[in-house]
Amino acid sequence: MINKKIRKILFVCTGNSCRSVMAELLLKNMIKKSKELNIHDFKIYSAGTSCINNISPPNETLRVLSKEGIDASFHRSKNVTPEMLNEADIILVMQKHHKEFLKSMIEDKDKIYLLKEFCLKTSKDKQKGTDLNILDPIGKPLEVYEECLMNIKDCLEKIIKIL
Repeated sequence: MINKKIRKILFVCTGNSCRSVMAELLLKNMIKKSKELNIHDFKIYSAGTSCINNISPPNETLRVLSKEGIDASFHRSKNVTPEMLNEADIILVMQKHHKEFLKSMIEDKDKIYLLKEFCLKTSKDKQKGTDLNILDPIGKPLEVYEECLMNIKDCLEKIIKIL
């Protein structure tokens, strides 16, 4: 999959209000700032495995993204659909249970990766024993959201190099 041109990227978490939103908007922002990439060449989107449709991100998500210069106030949560999964070139999830859940919805299971797993595949630093999950910050203090955002951003900085 890594050698294939990746243009449609779907991020999935549980509620589509924290992690997948952060990943979607951070990657869009990174591509917009890139001199080598054009945002119009990509479709980057996000969804949740079990969310309440059409809710706004929590204030903590809005705050940590705002510190990155990103306005997420327009985002509304949506559940993942088989159509979204089939359209994507790659599906990047936050936890192992997301990966297992999505495997039951799609034929091409090889395009589903944990975000950290894909990050390690694209990076030269192969860290053994690394926890590949990015844990849900929902309901936790702002510092947990900040740490979550930094974990996601670190991965995306490695991934953007192969786009």
